[in-house]
Amino acid sequence: MTIYTVGSHNPDPGISLMLCNGVANTLEDAKGLAGLVSRHFDHKKVTGIYNPATLVDYLDPSKSLPTVRLFKKVIRNHIPHDKNIRSLRGRIHILIFVHCHGAYIAQKALLNFPHKELVEIYSFGGAVMIPRALNAQNFLRESDATAQLSNSLLDKEWDEPVYEYAKNLHHAKKRFPDELQAIEFAAIQSYKKHLTARIQTGDHHACRRYQEIYILGHEQPTTEDFPFLSRKIIRHLCLNGEYAIHFLEGVRFSAPPEATTKKSGSLISIFKRTTLPVTEGFIESSFIENYGNKLEEVIQERKKRF
Repeated sequence: MTIYTVGSHNPDPGISLMLCNGVANTLEDAKGLAGLVSRHFDHKKVTGIYNPATLVDYLDPSKSLPTVRLFKKVIRNHIPHDKNIRSLRGRIHILIFVHCHGAYIAQKALLNFPHKELVEIYSFGGAVMIPRALNAQNFLRESDATAQLSNSLLDKEWDEPVYEYAKNLHHAKKRFPDELQAIEFAAIQSYKKHLTARIQTGDHHACRRYQEIYILGHEQPTTEDFPFLSRKIIRHLCLNGEYAIHFLEGVRFSAPPEATTKKSGSLISIFKRTTLPVTEGFIESSFIENYGNKLEEVIQERKKRF
């Protein structure tokens, strides 16, 4: 574990800039991403918490605890020792940028943090979706396979992963301008997935219900006779309020030739057998391809509020 600083100028008084990198990054990879954030902030200093997690560490959360503790300590050190925390509101701004597994580290570090209102998190391709309660914005690309796989493995809070909810809602919003309609449609997609799984196990009652709903085609089924669907819609409404998740349009991610994955029937096996590229500068260049424009947009918008 290492704490490092990138940038040549001190941030304005009361402002702290931090970064936590993703999985399988070298220290130089992490510094490259921190440098990217620094340049958008006019070369202000960014404090980096180096996350040394490997792919296998995804499967053993205990290995990330030292980094989580260090991250929490660094955040605390950027808050003045003032008994009246209200006097700090509006004067202290801790902006945290995270990528991939760094989102998991930040979420764990801030879950029981007493001064969450002083912190803002901007997550790009996060391994978990960080809730609004931690003042977080999550930015994703559906083609970011690492984020999709990570959320499948790490997100155990809901029976349907939050990532899947967000993806369904993203597609639904393209069809329904009304947000409530979009949320209902996303819930129906989730219901379809649930029923399909039951049909595959030979549940004929579920199959009949599936036909009753989906033979309707594009019509919206009513929820009166389908209490499970009602619960799904309520769950999606809750998730929509608890998470700020944005899927990005535009350039699609394309893995380089060095990034190969051996076939396996297990997600965990795939994760363990994934061969990451070792090309120098790959992490930074792939981040820029996926999230560079959005990072710049977020920072420029945030700078206006200082």
